Amino acid sequence: MSKYTFEIEHFLSDHEVAALEAECAPSLRMLNLRYTPHVDLSQGHLLDAEYLDVVRTSWLLDEASDRPEHSILVEGLGFAFGKLLQQRTTLRCCMVRDSYGTFFSMGRLGPNPAKISVPVFSYVEKRETLMNGEVFSDFFKQVSSDALGA
Repeated sequence: MSKYTFEIEHFLSDHEVAALEAECAPSLRMLNLRYTPHVDLSQGHLLDAEYLDVVRTSWLLDEASDRPEHSILVEGLGFAFGKLLQQRTTLRCCMVRDSYGTFFSMGRLGPNPAKISVPVFSYVEKRETLMNGEVFSDFFKQVSSDALGA
C-alpha cells in the first residue's frame, strides 16, 4: 500500500474566496431556510459543528418530494464546513493536487504541524447516506487540535 501524497498548488486569493462564497452561499441559505429557519445567517451567525450536523441530519430525514438535491447539501455544507475550519484552525482555502486530480480543500503548509488537507466538499459528499447525525462534531473529536493547528 503506497502512502497518500498531495501538493497544495496555491492558496486562494480574497477574490477567489469571494467567488466561491458567491457560488456556494445560496445553497447554504436554502438549506438554512428549510431546516433551521430560526437561525439568521445574515446577521453573522457563527457556524458551529452542531449546526452543520442539524442541517445534515434534517436533510437525511427529509422524505419530501422537494427535498434539496444532494449536490445542494454538498455545496452548502461543504462551504460552511470550510468556513468553520477557517474560524477554528490555521487552515486556509486552497487548491490541492493528488493522483486523482485537483480539488478545493482547506489546507496548511509546514513541517510543524505537518502539511494537512481537509477536502470539505468531498467530506460531505462521501457521507451522503451515513446515518450518523454528528459527522461534523465527530470530525473535531477525532482529529486533534494540534493536527489542525487550532
